[in-house]
Amino acid sequence: MRDLRHVSIVAVLLLVLLRISIGWQFLYEGLWKYQTLSTPKPWTAEGYLRNAQGPFRDHFRGMTGDPDDLNWLDYDRMSERWDRWRDQFAFHYGLNEDQLKRVNGLLDGPSRHAEKLDALPASVPLNDPQTSIDKQLANIVSYDAEKQLLLADASTPLLPSEVDELLAYVPTKRDSSGELEGGTEEEQAYFVAVEKLAQRSQKLSARQKLKALLLGDPERLGATGIQRENTDIYVPEMGTIVDDDDSTVLLKYGEVQRYKDMLAEYEAQLAEATTDYQRDHLARVWGVIQQKRAQLVQPVIALEKELQSDATELLTPDQLAAGDLNWDNAPIHRINQMTIWSLLILGGLLIVGLFTPLAAIAGAGMLMMFYLAMPPFPGVPETPGPEHSLIVNKNLIEAVALLAIAFIPTGRWFGLDGLYSRIFGGDYD
Repeated sequence: MRDLRHVSIVAVLLLVLLRISIGWQFLYEGLWKYQTLSTPKPWTAEGYLRNAQGPFRDHFRGMTGDPDDLNWLDYDRMSERWDRWRDQFAFHYGLNEDQLKRVNGLLDGPSRHAEKLDALPASVPLNDPQTSIDKQLANIVSYDAEKQLLLADASTPLLPSEVDELLAYVPTKRDSSGELEGGTEEEQAYFVAVEKLAQRSQKLSARQKLKALLLGDPERLGATGIQRENTDIYVPEMGTIVDDDDSTVLLKYGEVQRYKDMLAEYEAQLAEATTDYQRDHLARVWGVIQQKRAQLVQPVIALEKELQSDATELLTPDQLAAGDLNWDNAPIHRINQMTIWSLLILGGLLIVGLFTPLAAIAGAGMLMMFYLAMPPFPGVPETPGPEHSLIVNKNLIEAVALLAIAFIPTGRWFGLDGLYSRIFGGDYD
C-alpha cells in the first residue's frame, strides 16, 4: 500500500479526503464544545451518559459520579462541596482578609448581627435584666456601650414575639402612615435600630437556606411520628420512615423518598422489560422521573449559583482578570475536558496527517464509547431523534472507517507523516 502505483489516484484522493473529513468533524465539534464553556450553558456529556441504555448502562451512568443527582439532596455532601468551593475561590482569586470574611459571611452568615445605636434608653434592661423574660431576651440581644452597637445572635432569626417585647420597652410607635410617634429621640432611635436588627436577622446565609431546604422542609423530607419509650406519645420528626413497627407512624411521605422509590421501581421494571410496549411505557416513566428530579434539585442549584454570583461581585477588576474558576473536580467535569481535548487533538492530527495510525485508532476508540453508551441493539430503547438503526449506526460506521484509515498510509500520501518519515526515517505506522 505504500506504493502509489498499486492504488488508483481516485482511491488515494478519496481516502485522504475521508481522513480529512473525519478530522474536520472532530475538530469543529471540539471547537464548538470548547466555546460553550464560556457561556451560561456550557456543554456537558452528563445528559448523554445519564440517559445511557443497553448492557453497559450502569457503567456509563456511573461515569457521571452522581447520575441521579442524589448528592444535591444530601445536606452534608452539599455543605462539604461549598466549603471546597470557598477554599478554591479564595486561592484562585487571592482574596484578602476582608474579602474572605465577607465570603464566609455569605456562606455562613455573621456570628452576630449589629446595628448602630448611640445610647440604650434607660427603660431597656438588656444590660441588667430583672425578670425571666428579660433574661431570655438578654441571651439573644445585647448592647455594646463601648462600640455603640445593638447586637443579636445570628444563629436564629429574631421571632416576632421577641421583636414585640424589645419594642415594648419604649413608648414609641408607628402611626397609620408609618411615621414614628411618642418617646424621646433616644427611644425612637432604639425603636428604629430594633426594626433594622429584626430585618437583618431574617436574612439567612446560603448554608442556612440550604439547611432549611434539605433538612427543614416536611414537603421534601416527610414527617414521621416516633413513639417515646414506655409512653403512648408520638413525637414528630423530619423524615420518611416506612416501618411495620408500631413505634413509628408515617405522617407525611416526603418527595425526596418518593423520587428514590420511583428510581428503584424504574430500575426493577427496566431489568424485566422485554416488549416494545414495556419499553415505551418506561420511557414515559423516565420523563416523569426527570421532572421530579428537576423539581427537587433545581432549587439547590439556584442557591449555589446565587452564592457564587454574590461572591464574584466582591472581586476587584484585577482579580477578575484571573479568569473563571474551574473548581468542580467531579468525574463528569474530567470527562467533559477529556472529550473536548480528544476531539480537538485527534481532529487536528487527522487533518494534517500526523501520527495518523495512532490518531485514527484513538478516534475509533472514542467513537466506540459513544456507540456503546446507546447501542442500537435489539431490545434496547432507540436513541431519541430522527435516525433509526439496528446494530449499525453512524458512530460504528465512522469507527470502522477510522480503523481502515489506521492501516492505510494516507498520512504518507498527503500529510506530515510523509515529511516525518523523510526527516527522521522513522516508521511508527
